[in-house]
Amino acid sequence: MQEGRKSVCTNIADRMRRDIELGIVADGEKLPSCRELALKLGVNPNTVQKAYSILEKEGFIEVIPQKGAYARKSPLNSADDIEKLALDQLAALKQAGLTLDQLKKAAHKIYGENTDD
Repeated sequence: MQEGRKSVCTNIADRMRRDIELGIVADGEKLPSCRELALKLGVNPNTVQKAYSILEKEGFIEVIPQKGAYARKSPLNSADDIEKLALDQLAALKQAGLTLDQLKKAAHKIYGENTDD
């Protein structure tokens, strides 16, 4: 693996972690089985299992044998936690090539503000 590139299971874990932190996946919501998610994403079920294992160790999901995996309440407890998440996401977007102007336009769309300055 090249330095600076994340593995597929790390990318899956990162995406699910973000969705849980932002409340896109609700507390207690049942997650797809490893097989279901693997089929949807076009990856090996073992890859999803590794991602779930990472998230379980971090406390983002709870795996109940014979029942499945469930999201746990977001560990974001303060404005500082939310700001750190935002900064991490912005850093990733910058690294992916998003310019400041593109970011501003996206922020204006999200917050419903006029972009004609």
